[in-house]
Amino acid sequence: MVWTLYSYVSNDFSKISPKKVLKSGNHHLWQYKLERFGVRLGYIGNLCLAVMFLPVTRGLDLLQIIGVHFEMSVKYHIWVANTMMVIYTLHGVCFSVVWGSRNSLLKELTRWDRTGRANLPGVIALLSGIIMWLTSIKPIRRKFFELFYYTHHLYVVFTVFSSLHINDRHFCTVLSGIFLFLLDRFLRFLQSGRTVKILSARILPCKAIELTLSKHPDLKYISTSVILLKIPVISRLQWHPFSITSSSSVDKDRISVMIKCQGEWTERLYNFIYASHLSKTRTVSLSAAVEGPYGPDSNYFLRYDSLLLIAGGSGVTPFLSILQEIRSQQLNSTPRVLLIIVVKKREDLSMLNLISPTLLHQSGLQSQGFLKVEAFVTQEEAPDYESPLPNYEFKVVQFETKGISSTIPALLGTEVKLWRASLILITFVVFLVLLGLLNSLFVYPKDHNSYNIYPSWERRLFIDLALVMGICITVSAMAIWRWKTCMKLRAYGHDHSTVKLEEGSLELPMWEEHGCTDCLSLLHLDNVHYGRRPDFQGIFSTCAKEKFGSNVGVLVSGPQGMQESVASVCRQHCSSATNNSTIAFNFHSISFCL
Repeated sequence: MVWTLYSYVSNDFSKISPKKVLKSGNHHLWQYKLERFGVRLGYIGNLCLAVMFLPVTRGLDLLQIIGVHFEMSVKYHIWVANTMMVIYTLHGVCFSVVWGSRNSLLKELTRWDRTGRANLPGVIALLSGIIMWLTSIKPIRRKFFELFYYTHHLYVVFTVFSSLHINDRHFCTVLSGIFLFLLDRFLRFLQSGRTVKILSARILPCKAIELTLSKHPDLKYISTSVILLKIPVISRLQWHPFSITSSSSVDKDRISVMIKCQGEWTERLYNFIYASHLSKTRTVSLSAAVEGPYGPDSNYFLRYDSLLLIAGGSGVTPFLSILQEIRSQQLNSTPRVLLIIVVKKREDLSMLNLISPTLLHQSGLQSQGFLKVEAFVTQEEAPDYESPLPNYEFKVVQFETKGISSTIPALLGTEVKLWRASLILITFVVFLVLLGLLNSLFVYPKDHNSYNIYPSWERRLFIDLALVMGICITVSAMAIWRWKTCMKLRAYGHDHSTVKLEEGSLELPMWEEHGCTDCLSLLHLDNVHYGRRPDFQGIFSTCAKEKFGSNVGVLVSGPQGMQESVASVCRQHCSSATNNSTIAFNFHSISFCL
């Protein structure tokens, strides 16, 4: 981008003449140069706009083609958006300085000529972009997530008015990114339109809950995936991402997520479920709208002969899914797993209760040394060894499930790459056909490409209209076709898009009623370390000396500082391993950060 900007600007400055300066309405050379520099900044900003939406097309998962996972694509979106807003802000500042020096600032800011410039849409787009930009700064986003969430819907205003401001050629440049984002957004809208009944909830002592929902048996997902939940009883507008703790290889018709109580929305949800538990009745019904799952396209961790899983607090949740997935695979040799969990309070260790005893007993897991757990409690001192272990049992709430309940559907078949590509192609063809019809029936007969009746910004409105109509028509037609197919399958008893739930038909196993006590045997007193953080350098050295494995996958899920520390140690051992050892550590970051 820097080279493109330099090329544009140097070319413009080399062609400066007094005649051009006067023709542009400027009286000084610096005004003309600053104006041309602002124009070229706008062009470079359009390049960022063209790719800004691609990382957040999470339903289509376009970046997975090049191996970029969902959580990383969000970071790319942030980087591109920050760069774009810096450029667009400088673009606006350049023109504001020039107009101010000519004493025509207000006139130019509100200018919206029918056949000339449309400055006012650019001002509106820039202001809406700045609002989204400021509220997405990390401290504000963390403390005031709802403010960030609601103001981010200004992307509609930003996109529409940006299309009215930029010229035709550059609008065609950004059109592809907008098209793919709108297609993805409409697909996700259809998926989240159906509510799914929550079957049960488990309340952990550390103020965390695990929700279990019904899903379509054909809906497959990869461990470490996330889903987005909207629970209308708590909020009709807010969506929140949560890590999946279950495995589609084990739970064919269910999906589970763990939610740590860390904000206003999660606090309200926890209080609602806890009140349901205190009521001792099963008359409460709880439904949710779901988007996803979103995650990697393969279980990459299965290619390692050993796994070092390092979790910070609730970052242990994706590892619960990984453990289930490993044991569900028919592997010649089961990978050895060392799980390091770092928590603030002792009660946070109750999250390990989500490890199923069925998983622990399968093939004599503990006797084979498949899983070893080391826990670090950083903000508490070691208790009296004679005192009993704390009660890690959790409370179970079963919600009313009698009647017909929808299951979480697949995203209109977009889990198949060929189907995904066909959908994009067909929708784009329909868009072109509609655009041609609008132009031949309404625009050309009256205007004849003179731009006197329909100026360029009005023509871009026709493009926007054709784009939205093409997406709605194509995706709706495919949704109807898929619905009719499901109805035919339902008539023959082969469809699972809905499930009839009878009272007591989804009782939890006995171990889920009272909590998992077997997993406490994983945490002997010697395995729990109080008042300190883990020594990652020592842990890696121990793994190397004890021949933990020749090809070790290091997966880290937790705060950014923890991930950077582990990555640094991993790099040191990898560099030394090339000379002195046969062990290889392969670092993977698991995080989801909005």
